[in-house]
Amino acid sequence: MDFKPRVLIISGEYPPMLGGIGDYTYKLTASLSSAGVEPLLFVPDGSRPHSQHVPIAATYGEWSWETLRALHRTLLETEADWLHVQHQVSMYKSHLSAYAIPRYLKWKRWQGRIAVTFHDLNPPVLFPRGQRLWGWFARDWILADLARHADVAIAADPTHVEDLVRFGAQSLQVPIGSNIAAHVADVHSSAQIRRHYGIPDGTFAIGHFGTPIGLETLLHALQNLPNALLLLIGKQDMLTNKANIEKLTPELLKTIEKLAVGDRLRWTGRLPEADAAAALTACDVIVLPYEAGASLRHGGLMAAITQGRAVITSSPTRPLPGLAEGEDILTFPRGNASALEALIKTVAQRPDIRHSLEQRAAAAARTVFSWEVIAQAHRLIYHS
Repeated sequence: MDFKPRVLIISGEYPPMLGGIGDYTYKLTASLSSAGVEPLLFVPDGSRPHSQHVPIAATYGEWSWETLRALHRTLLETEADWLHVQHQVSMYKSHLSAYAIPRYLKWKRWQGRIAVTFHDLNPPVLFPRGQRLWGWFARDWILADLARHADVAIAADPTHVEDLVRFGAQSLQVPIGSNIAAHVADVHSSAQIRRHYGIPDGTFAIGHFGTPIGLETLLHALQNLPNALLLLIGKQDMLTNKANIEKLTPELLKTIEKLAVGDRLRWTGRLPEADAAAALTACDVIVLPYEAGASLRHGGLMAAITQGRAVITSSPTRPLPGLAEGEDILTFPRGNASALEALIKTVAQRPDIRHSLEQRAAAAARTVFSWEVIAQAHRLIYHS
């Protein structure tokens, strides 16, 4: 495999913009450049290159049909072998042209190959009125067209592989990896972090990412855990869906007051990557009560695994490749605060179980979810 494929990667987000897909693209391209791939970027105006090894080939403003023409010119100018599209429903302003990229390039007789990573399979937002209803109606046709005309459709979530195959796509699954790099923890630094956030010695520290998602279930479990504190890592305004925050936060505040658990909550606020990793490693367990079930496309789950933490999360709708329930992670039925409380007590009272979870999570991070492994999986795709 002496051939070094040149790959133009499109993303609707890229640093310094906030956004999970932007961070993902940043990590992926850095790893690809060390794995025998030559990545180039086609990203929004204002993006900044993170190294000389991953140059920005071109930028674009508001996504439109004109952007497709600019994309085609960039592919010809760079002599790229592959185009790799990072797709999420909110990317590219949900413009219809973003779903027509493979069709357009084949119409223009571009000779390279096209990969699309589907970070979700949500319905496109294309209609001003009744958009969700029409979006679901149009979903299979529009998404299927994008997936089917790509040479390979990559599912970030393994549960989406079957849907992509049903669409007629050549599909496989590659995990997303963590946007937070692994942090080497030691007892001294963890003790300092715990003191900084007001976590007394001997207190069991539960970590959560400080978003409203599933937090009410965790608050109900916390009510009956008098020796536990909840460290909320990050800040709610990091979420892109501000409407959900405004709707859920008043309800959560009422729940906190009703359960009288406010004095056992600690907020870190927004943190740089290294500090967020250190905060994770200072916790005794990370609890991620996803309302729709755990998924490999959840960045919080990937971050906790990468840090080698004991993780308790809600049961996935389907098994998670690379993570065995009851061995690598502990799971509870979605929304079941009593079951969650029992699992937290088990981890708190059984250091041997916690240690085993940490060891297995660290092993999974190295062998399945590291960016090196993910980059090699992409390299094999580009060589295929």
